[in-house]
Amino acid sequence: MIYTIAQAVHDELRRQRANVLNGATTSVPPLRIETTCAEFFDIFDKKPIIIHPVGKGGASYYNVAHREIYVWDYENFVNNLDTVLQKGQRRPDFIVADSGSKIFIINELSTGNPKSKKSDALLQMNHLVQLLQKTSVWKQISAIADRQCIFSCRQSFASTPVVKGDKGIADSFATILSLLPPAQPLNFQPITKAGFRLYQSDHIQF
Repeated sequence: MIYTIAQAVHDELRRQRANVLNGATTSVPPLRIETTCAEFFDIFDKKPIIIHPVGKGGASYYNVAHREIYVWDYENFVNNLDTVLQKGQRRPDFIVADSGSKIFIINELSTGNPKSKKSDALLQMNHLVQLLQKTSVWKQISAIADRQCIFSCRQSFASTPVVKGDKGIADSFATILSLLPPAQPLNFQPITKAGFRLYQSDHIQF
């Protein structure tokens, strides 16, 4: 689905900028995507590698069902579009989805004081939500029951748990999860009216 979304976004931006392009050709740039079935992993923005060990990134994902997960660097995609198509485009960091089309996540990552970053993060994610609603692929996206927009603003980096075999690491993460603060629901109607759950958390359960 990621490749279909990329093509649909490109085509919609071409439609919007047709007068400026004046017939010039553009193309979908190579997509920066990483996949994993790992039970626990982190993702990090603006690094050569997206997926990192837990405790080494800007948001932690807990994939206890071992789904095949695609992490798409959406910001990189927009940055590599034709400059005419880039103009005016906000660019949230990642789109994260599973191969079974059960979950679709727009994840904006940041660090530092979340109060100073939250407003911009909401605008970034909303810009993409509104754009997706205009594309040919929106019907497929809106059919995904679990759609989420998540603002992740990590202020400290947890140490990676000590691996003591499968049971040991599972127990370690279960303990971590039990101690984590609950996700903080956010209110931004243009996003929620599009059927997305919206919240702040740097610990995301698939």
